[in-house]
Amino acid sequence: MDKFEESKNFPGVIGMIDGTHIQVVKPKERGIGYYKRKDQYSVILQGVVKHDMQFIDVYTGWPGKVHDTRVFRQSPLFTSGAARCGSERHILWDSAYPNLEWLLTSYRDNGYLTPPQRRYNNTHASIRSVVERAFGLLKGRFKRLKCIHQYDIAPSVQLSYQRVYCTTFASQIMTILLMHWRKMQFRGNLVK
Repeated sequence: MDKFEESKNFPGVIGMIDGTHIQVVKPKERGIGYYKRKDQYSVILQGVVKHDMQFIDVYTGWPGKVHDTRVFRQSPLFTSGAARCGSERHILWDSAYPNLEWLLTSYRDNGYLTPPQRRYNNTHASIRSVVERAFGLLKGRFKRLKCIHQYDIAPSVQLSYQRVYCTTFASQIMTILLMHWRKMQFRGNLVK
């Protein structure tokens, strides 16, 4: 029996997915693509975490202006998720995204949800909050993720959109996550 089947009667959850913005200094080239809001520029970090807040999948490099759904659809997880999850396991995501066989979202609340749908949404949200806590702990532990001073971000064009990918930048984030994965485990509010 898995963690969330025991505690929440929600079987088959192998992870929760979300995206977070990693603030960057405005790049010299194509800086407007990184503009998020409130005079901030960012790159998106998409992550999947297990119940213990361990990252099991990460993808980064897209400018902050790009919607999480587009980042997800371009990530390797989008094409490999069904095979990785199988028919009995799934990943949780919020209602702004597509509901797939292996990727479960909450019901959109348009004011007409049934009591079982509201219970499902409440359970879904309480489980999914783990990924938000994991990002918070990660940024708290690795202060470098608060703002990365990477002025030269080399552009490349893919899929008719000017996707900006920075090997150096992505490597910095991936190195931090690898350090987290190999040497540390988040437990509640403590880093061991």
